[in-house]
Amino acid sequence: MALSQSTLRSTLATIFSVDPKYIVPKQGNWFNPQDMLPSAERPLTWIAFRISRAKPAMIPVLIEDTDGKRSVNFIVSSVDLQIVGTRAEELSESTAHWLRRQDVLNAFELIDASLMAENFSYYVLDFYQDGGNNILSYNVSFRVIWESVLEPEDSGDPLTTANISGVVKIPV
Repeated sequence: MALSQSTLRSTLATIFSVDPKYIVPKQGNWFNPQDMLPSAERPLTWIAFRISRAKPAMIPVLIEDTDGKRSVNFIVSSVDLQIVGTRAEELSESTAHWLRRQDVLNAFELIDASLMAENFSYYVLDFYQDGGNNILSYNVSFRVIWESVLEPEDSGDPLTTANISGVVKIPV
């Protein structure tokens, strides 16, 4: 598996024990569970998330096994969370303990990812949507490293040839 919007959503639902429908992509026009649901169905807490950056940590490696060749790379991704509601402060503070929580480490391991050693600090902002509901949002950022694999049927024969251009200057 790999880190994606879908796998991150289910991983966060597991870690925070929140219904996945209350973990939503972080973008202005997305479903806001506290505004869009009837009062009886509104969650006390919801989480918006975004994979804000992904950067390869190395040059891809070609691995050969009985199934063929696979191109493998490790990607470092930055993840932003915006937690809103009655449990927002508690859940934000809990991220500071993720590196010591085996359940969190196991949840990321299921998607071939590991947490990077970060300080997991959070900051608080006023949250506005559609000009209303001035409440607080707790914002956490963290990084994960994960394995990206291009399977044989997708990759053909990667990395067997390369086109390199440029000027090489050799000091005299």
